[in-house]
Amino acid sequence: MSTIILALTLTTIMTTLSFTTFSHRLNVLNSEYKKQSEALAQGCVELALLFLARDRDYTPQADGDAILLKEGSCVVYRVVPPPPRAIGDRVVITTHAVVSDAHTIFETEIDMLSLDIRILSQKQKPTAD
Repeated sequence: MSTIILALTLTTIMTTLSFTTFSHRLNVLNSEYKKQSEALAQGCVELALLFLARDRDYTPQADGDAILLKEGSCVVYRVVPPPPRAIGDRVVITTHAVVSDAHTIFETEIDMLSLDIRILSQKQKPTAD
């Protein structure tokens, strides 16, 4: 009888430990996806900055300018204020990236100087996932 109780106790302990390890691995993987999503959203900001450097009146399409990758996707949603824009205008770029269900939304405020575009601030916005 005591052998059965001991076996059940050890089985319970091993099951609990293996579940905890599995859960920890998933948490690490989710945090890695979040880092990748943040990097992709930052890449979209850089792309929007490139478009603005080429054309200060750049505006994304109505449903956003999308970048699709094997690992995820990113969209430049908004660039406000709408054109025409003048030298010295403050512009806000909104991007949204998704990597394996990890979402990141950045709002980046820039100052459009004559030959330079300077980032004033960047905030990560909450997502509804």
